[in-house]
Amino acid sequence: MREKVKSIILALLFINVLFFTWQLYFNGLYSVSFRPRQIEEVDDLIPSKIESWIKPKRTIVHFSEDDHGVFYDTQKYPFWTYSLKYLKDQSIKKENFVLETIEEDKVIKMKNQFSVTYEFNYYMNEMFISSVFNIPGLNFISENGIVFNKLTFLVSKGDIIFEGEKENYILKLNGEDIESIRRLANQVIEDGYVRYYPGIFLGSEKEIFSPISMNQEIGNFYTKQEIDIEDDKTVDLYASKFFVQPIDMIRKIEDSEGNRIYMYEHSQLIVESDGLVKFYNTFSENVTTRDFKKGLEVAAKFILEKETNTENTFLDKYILISDEQGNLGYRFFINYYYDEYPIIMHKNGNQIVYPYVIDVYGEKVQNFNRYVREKAIKELPQIGIMDKERMTPLEVIELNLDRVEEIYTISNQAEKYEKVLDLNNIEKIYFSYYDNCNGNKLVPIWVIEIADVNYAFDMYSGRIIFKQILKKELK
Repeated sequence: MREKVKSIILALLFINVLFFTWQLYFNGLYSVSFRPRQIEEVDDLIPSKIESWIKPKRTIVHFSEDDHGVFYDTQKYPFWTYSLKYLKDQSIKKENFVLETIEEDKVIKMKNQFSVTYEFNYYMNEMFISSVFNIPGLNFISENGIVFNKLTFLVSKGDIIFEGEKENYILKLNGEDIESIRRLANQVIEDGYVRYYPGIFLGSEKEIFSPISMNQEIGNFYTKQEIDIEDDKTVDLYASKFFVQPIDMIRKIEDSEGNRIYMYEHSQLIVESDGLVKFYNTFSENVTTRDFKKGLEVAAKFILEKETNTENTFLDKYILISDEQGNLGYRFFINYYYDEYPIIMHKNGNQIVYPYVIDVYGEKVQNFNRYVREKAIKELPQIGIMDKERMTPLEVIELNLDRVEEIYTISNQAEKYEKVLDLNNIEKIYFSYYDNCNGNKLVPIWVIEIADVNYAFDMYSGRIIFKQILKKELK
């Protein structure tokens, strides 16, 4: 009898071991990518996440009048981090800042005496920078706030220029050389960089920059869906993070196209068969004011609770929104970098999508769209590809001049006899990767804004990939 009891106990212990082993395996298998964070951990991460989101779309190092370097990701050469540290140090040392207006022609001349310019896709003021990056002294440099989308640090003088839509300001500090930025710039020179020339070389009077030749290495890789749509357990586990209730209590429907729909009361989550995630929520509070920083905090908390891989993300742009009830909010567009460069994604051929788009009203998230692509294995260039010359912006414009002029004339039909397309109509030139979201290789492109139309050109073939008529409120 005693031996029989021992056998039963051993059998039960063996079953327990199997159960806990299976549980550890299951948790390890499905929690690596989609493990929810604890609320306390998320709250601690919010300030650093907002800091990492508020960074320039691109950084321009003005070595001289005819020599400029253009950089996108801020990690390899952290000019932005060094500049913020310098500004914080100066705010501690000085009790009063001297702020003056400055004319546009003087701004360009001062930039060309060695400086670093940070360009943003959106406008903000110095009080927001002060709040996000904890620089108290900036709160008191103006009465109503300086609205700007370009920030320039004059390395030799130590002064800072704020470029706005209506006026430009210079913040005069102590006249000292910014040594940390100078050392970093010297590192760029030592490493080697693509030399960009000012707009005058392109026949333009505007402050645009373009390389004369392209000799830098360009990534060569594919992307794929991050969420495995075919795996029900993976999708259910991800969906469960949008609801307080257990996933078994959430109504789930799969339509004829393979889209999964989760519903509970006033919330709905749709995981489409192509990987696009859409979340809808309703709220009853009235929101009659906007708070930009608070809105970003709500967006950051929501995304951090749902996502685990948010590295290299940044706030690309935002717009002001309102609903039918008159509630006021923000729509934030969060993008990310691939190999130091921003990405442009097109879904279904003509719809530009972002990794994260989130609508925030007060402290509530009403809508959230997610379309995250995962970088696949980077390929080595095929024979002959490395020797294939990459085209410059000027070359792709010349190649497509007739087509661009035709589109330009159509978009300005009422003035087609008075307006003539020339290079002075170019507003912006920047580099990006293009993902058509069909599993094809990413295409390096030049995006050139000409008279309120964005043209994307294949850097190798020069052909037009797509065009986008810009809406002023989205810029």
